[in-house]
Amino acid sequence: MCAIVGIINSKDAAKTAYYALFSMQHRGQEASGISVCNDGEISTHKGNGLVTEVFNEEVLSSLKGDMAIGHNRYATAGKNSGRDAQPIAANYTLGQLSIVHNGNLVNKDEVRDELIKDGAIF
Repeated sequence: MCAIVGIINSKDAAKTAYYALFSMQHRGQEASGISVCNDGEISTHKGNGLVTEVFNEEVLSSLKGDMAIGHNRYATAGKNSGRDAQPIAANYTLGQLSIVHNGNLVNKDEVRDELIKDGAIF
């Protein structure tokens, strides 16, 4: 089971998220990541490894914002690659989005097919 954290209204949300993820390191050791929001702009840093291997003071200082989400990955499906590290960040027509997820989408192919049928573009 992964670790998920959300921080709001914090002067240094990235550092607060870092400490929260560090305290939940036992929940996932394959990858770690944090997204922050600063005046509507989202910045994300993530990578394979323990929290202390993915983040250092320089990285945390660059993640400015008063809101953050974070994730420690415990792999139950997929590969242990940077591609599977979270948060998942994307730009789309309405702006930016960053999410974290805990669990497996066992019917992902069916969901994707249904979304494509409804007009979604991947």
